[in-house]
Amino acid sequence: MPQQPQSPSLADALLAEIADELSVLEGDALDAFLVEIGEDPDRLLAHSAAAKTAALAAQGQDRLRDARARVKARRAQNTTTIVSFDIAKKRALLEAIRIRGEQTGDMTLAARNRTIDSEEDLDSVLEAFLRLGIIDEQGEIKN
Repeated sequence: MPQQPQSPSLADALLAEIADELSVLEGDALDAFLVEIGEDPDRLLAHSAAAKTAALAAQGQDRLRDARARVKARRAQNTTTIVSFDIAKKRALLEAIRIRGEQTGDMTLAARNRTIDSEEDLDSVLEAFLRLGIIDEQGEIKN
């Protein structure tokens, strides 16, 4: 047996009526109605503006947090392949980048005094080359 729709409570019906009235009123008529129901239009306006500002700020923070998460995920995904290479392949890739840099004059390893002290240093340099677009995720040098 289908359920019969319940009639709204008195409080719900009153709130719906107020909402309907508010949606069609503007300017002085709206102010007069708000005063009639015991509200201060200026206080409500200030409260509304503060709520809107807070909502926009929260929305902006959410978008920034999402963007950071996407960048972090992309960065982690992109570098995983390169970091998983064996040390010989990483060193060969670095050497190929160095040789190409010398041939083209585009770049050098001068900032590191041309030294890579550990595999972590090597990973860091290769990750930087990946982010700069010098190599791709498979460790191929881009043109």
